[in-house]
Amino acid sequence: MKKHFSPILGVVLGILTVAAVCQRDTRTSEQTGDSRAPFTAAVGNLLAYESLDAEPHQNTLEYRIAKRMRHRLRANGVATPRLSVLAEAVSERHRLLRHKMTVTFTNEDGTEHSLWDISLHAYPTWMQPQVTSNTATFVLDEDIMRDYLKVNPLPTVTPPVDAELLATDMTEEVVRATTSTIAKPGYEFDIAKTTEKISQAFKENAGTLVVALTERPGRITYVTEDGEKHALTLVASGKSNYKGSPAARIANVRKAINEHVHNSMALPGEVFSFNALLDGPVSQSNGWHMAKIIVNGGDLELAPGGGICQASTTVYRAVVNAGFPVLDRKAHSLYVTYYKQYGVGIDATIFPGSQDLVFVNDLENPILIQAYDTEEQDVMVNIYGVPDKREVAVEGPYFSINAPEDLLIDGRAIKYNEIAWVQTIRHEDGREEENVIVSRYKELPRSVAKEFAVPLEVASAQ
Repeated sequence: MKKHFSPILGVVLGILTVAAVCQRDTRTSEQTGDSRAPFTAAVGNLLAYESLDAEPHQNTLEYRIAKRMRHRLRANGVATPRLSVLAEAVSERHRLLRHKMTVTFTNEDGTEHSLWDISLHAYPTWMQPQVTSNTATFVLDEDIMRDYLKVNPLPTVTPPVDAELLATDMTEEVVRATTSTIAKPGYEFDIAKTTEKISQAFKENAGTLVVALTERPGRITYVTEDGEKHALTLVASGKSNYKGSPAARIANVRKAINEHVHNSMALPGEVFSFNALLDGPVSQSNGWHMAKIIVNGGDLELAPGGGICQASTTVYRAVVNAGFPVLDRKAHSLYVTYYKQYGVGIDATIFPGSQDLVFVNDLENPILIQAYDTEEQDVMVNIYGVPDKREVAVEGPYFSINAPEDLLIDGRAIKYNEIAWVQTIRHEDGREEENVIVSRYKELPRSVAKEFAVPLEVASAQ
């Protein structure tokens, strides 16, 4: 049951805070000419504080604060213990305020995620007084701590962001959604256990504490007409990076993902066309900037919309990880360094009227695509829906120098200017299918094959 403290105890806390801030050096009896011996007993010595009660003119910080506490409590009809007991509680409070502790947050594999330096000076409301006619103490209130951790993100731990599906628009060629925000992944921890561990660590005067984190994707919730609440969960993600791009290209990338890809939807069994997302000609009059594009299989020219392929590439990577059937896709004719991170060789070029990226939503429910870019200039594409428990694994990249002998493309070995990945889809009913994703470029730097000589495996379990 949650504790409720009286208003007078809140006033006591205010007195203590002011007294601690306003502390001044107390002159000794020799400096003031006072012939009485100063009180020199160590704080926490109960017998010394009993003698303090008999010496009402002593001027220690703990005594002064205790005297004010007693006066306020009695003025409000609250029974109080002896000054020595109150002073002992004040001493314990000062010790707690001085104590500092470092919390180490760890990832699920045990590696360090971040550090959190805490003290009760930073979180004073966590400490509450408990006063009776015979006792007085300050304790860490775990109810208050839990409530704080539930609603206040910690400075070094970013929690998941969940969104709400507010409406859908099916009047245009592309079905679009309106959501409350962008759902994003983050980290969670067991608040109840963490609260207990922090409280115990302060009691034991510990300097360090370890707390395990769990990574969780964001969710998109919606309410049906009958009032039932449901959630779309993450099916798969795609990622790319545009660092180093010219300003015009960056503007086009952001326009493509924020205005056209973000919050697009595909109904069950529906064919999804990337070009349909662009809502008309890619022209300067429609807000696209002049940036370089690849034409004629290998020439670079300035044209409206250069950089849109960053968006189509990232969508394609999410589609590959989701295991959706791809009906139309073509790699760039030139190797593009922007696409080296997060899936070298997994890219998709588009050009309205001649080249598109097309896939099928083969799930039994609609999918919703959210897209955004980060401060690190990463492009993120997340596909949300109701997963059907298929498991998708993507293994690669493979080059002519490291491809296994049984990896064949149309019955032949991989060529020096090609990059291949192997996608394996395992369905809930036991069916398994394998697809080889191949990208062929006009030229492929030898350094790329050396850099990725050891293949990776990216598993995406729905």
